Amino acid sequence: MGIHISKLNLNQDSMICPSRFVDLNTAGSVYFLKHKPKSEYGKDLDKIVHFSLAVDITGSSTSKEFVATHFDIFIVHSTDHTTYMEATFKRRLYDDYLLIKQIGKILLNHIQEFFSPIHFAQNLRNQLIQNVYNPMCKNNNGALWSSTLNCQTFTRSAIEYLGFHLPPNTVILSDCIPTMVDMYMNISLAKTQTKEKLNEKKINI
Repeated sequence: MGIHISKLNLNQDSMICPSRFVDLNTAGSVYFLKHKPKSEYGKDLDKIVHFSLAVDITGSSTSKEFVATHFDIFIVHSTDHTTYMEATFKRRLYDDYLLIKQIGKILLNHIQEFFSPIHFAQNLRNQLIQNVYNPMCKNNNGALWSSTLNCQTFTRSAIEYLGFHLPPNTVILSDCIPTMVDMYMNISLAKTQTKEKLNEKKINI
């Protein structure tokens, strides 16, 4: 027996992208994103500005909302700088980002080769894992966040894999001062681990 349609979770927020096209003229639009940093980072803004690749696969963005599937890498936990790659469907206001810049467009017929836009999104995620993220991990000798493997270098590589380029004058921090990036990450990790150990001691007292 098959699964009844009423049993399926069709909440778009839990999907990798919408299941239907909205605007065929804008479907497949590819964007470079700079995210607003968390306020607690303060003076370390330049070190942690998060970059990501986003694709509006179905042309669902409006004049008010930016609707797209984000492809980027994150740190698993503040005390473990192991990275993972994720594809996430988001609806956000344009003001939620530092920068949203269209850099190209995936051909509509490439998306329509798949039965559903969701299947295209899943295939793109798998391609980026296999052809971008995994080779970067091998080059980095592991999946730990570093000057070689971080959200900025991953986004650039993912964009180039699709045949596009970062906007002119985009600065990848680790290209300029890789040792500083590695040092910052190591200090940040050490501080977080120390803080967590102190908190554990307080709980056990």
